[in-house]
Amino acid sequence: MQTENGFFLKKEGKLITLLHHSGDQTMQLTRENDSYIYLDEEITVSFDATDFQMVDVLKFDAGLPGVTLKKAAEMKVLIDSVPGLFG
Repeated sequence: MQTENGFFLKKEGKLITLLHHSGDQTMQLTRENDSYIYLDEEITVSFDATDFQMVDVLKFDAGLPGVTLKKAAEMKVLIDSVPGLFG
């Protein structure tokens, strides 16, 4: 049975990735040493790890209206709220 809405957190080396599946969309935020990378079907963006300011837009589908980064900010809060989870 697959859920309509769920999260999955994983660690690979120094990378921590949060996946969020909602309906037919999957969003991903990965924390590295000095940056975060957010991606979904519409956009891929890198953010500075210190202040979460956008550093670069790596992919953007300009044909899709209403692209926001609200989900990236929400996912950052979730990743940052579990600092000791991986020891």
